[in-house]
Amino acid sequence: MGQRAEALYWLNEALDEDYDSHQYLFEWRPDLLVDPEIRAIITAFQPF
Repeated sequence: MGQRAEALYWLNEALDEDYDSHQYLFEWRPDLLVDPEIRAIITAFQPF
């Protein structure tokens, strides 16, 4: 599994466990705010 694919897998796991903490990701890597794949995953986990 490539590094990006593995990172996306763990992002899914982390969001499933604690969605509200995803903002820490952007504090650590602000460039990910504009990554469409990251945004799509986060949006998919967004509570209604």
